[in-house]
Amino acid sequence: MNHEQDILEPGSSLHSYYDLGKVKKIMQEEDSMWLQTVYRERMGEVRSFYIDGGRDFMFADYRQSIERNTLIKTEVQDHTTVEMSFMMRMDNLTDRVNGKLTTYNSMRQNMHYVAPGSSVELYCRKDASYHNFDVYLDMKTLIKWELNYRPLDNFINAIQQKQTANLFKEEIPVTAATQCVLNEIKRCSMTGIARNIYMKGKVFELLAHQINHSERKEKLTGKQITSNFQLEEYDLDIIQKIARDIESNSKPFATIQDFSRFYGINEHKLKNGFKAIIGKPIFEYAESIRMDKARNLLMHSSKPIKEIAYEIGYKTPIAFTVAFKRHCGMLPKDFRAEGKSSIVIDNFLANYRTTD
Repeated sequence: MNHEQDILEPGSSLHSYYDLGKVKKIMQEEDSMWLQTVYRERMGEVRSFYIDGGRDFMFADYRQSIERNTLIKTEVQDHTTVEMSFMMRMDNLTDRVNGKLTTYNSMRQNMHYVAPGSSVELYCRKDASYHNFDVYLDMKTLIKWELNYRPLDNFINAIQQKQTANLFKEEIPVTAATQCVLNEIKRCSMTGIARNIYMKGKVFELLAHQINHSERKEKLTGKQITSNFQLEEYDLDIIQKIARDIESNSKPFATIQDFSRFYGINEHKLKNGFKAIIGKPIFEYAESIRMDKARNLLMHSSKPIKEIAYEIGYKTPIAFTVAFKRHCGMLPKDFRAEGKSSIVIDNFLANYRTTD
């Protein structure tokens, strides 16, 4: 359902000052799991896609187009919302929260809490575009998790003392695995208790990816991974850039030598360091990314298999078919047929209403 109305409160920004109460009320009135809204004013346009997260969560996919240089000033009102933010595209976005200046980069994620009474200034530049996916949860839900993870305990302690805080000291890259979970959240058509369980599992999965990456980096920074090489902070940053390049690029596979020359990193460090940090060898990781894209296109588009093969970076459809069968255990055409049948069933169940 589309709504061209003022869903946002005055002074709203990308920092979760959205009036979720209005959104939830509309979704309840329309008995809908999804809601699309459009907000327009002099600074530009905000298009929002809200997703019912079951009992404990609300999800929102925001896209902003800025038409003029804008400075938004606001003071955070009383709230109990914690936000897990996935910044997919950030063109020159800078803010100042209680005097602390932060510049946001694309394909980064973190969990944060902005305390009531905080002073926020948001600097939006003309012709910039922003895209972020946010997970909203109440602090009481977070406190109940009791995960025995020290950074999370410190984060909760800061929230209870009404202090602005981030879960992780540094923003974490948005990986292909994370994007896959976000897409699964968007596509979920379950209802009732099944939806509550599914969404809780997905939020825990997102948090698990964040914690895994943070702990890996902490263990590997400046430490010897094998007896033959050592990764420093610069090497870690380069390897993460290469991983993001693989995730966002659909060109044919590059070689270790190509990456080494382009990014200025030793081949041995790249080969062994990539597996240590990302968890897979570089080409196995690249293939898994392409398979994720292929499954999505096969399920949710009518593009010919030949076109999909070229789009995701394979030189020939035969090479794609062989790789897909090796990775997924079936031919692309069979996967598409099986997937279409599942979608039909899911849509039927989502629209079915029992009657007395």
